[in-house]
Amino acid sequence: AVLDFFYLSQYPSHMTTTLNCLQDALDRFHHYKEAFVHSKIRDHFQIPKLHMIEHYVESIMSWGTANGFNTELPERLHIDFSKVGYRASSQ
Repeated sequence: AVLDFFYLSQYPSHMTTTLNCLQDALDRFHHYKEAFVHSKIRDHFQIPKLHMIEHYVESIMSWGTANGFNTELPERLHIDFSKVGYRASSQ
């Protein structure tokens, strides 16, 4: 279900039917994710990226598709800034 969500979210344009499929994929993921907790594969699903996807359908309806949006650059900046801070504090 989560793969369906990510593939659907990358569509260059959306209609009501694709947004409904997107929401359905997200709902299915949330329904079945407890199997991972029950199997002790994960303790929880309090992951910022997973929280962010809950707002995708509403964001697409408000602002349009998320073409080319990803979190790689902010993550890379976080790594760089963390290293600078660490180096400055450990001298």
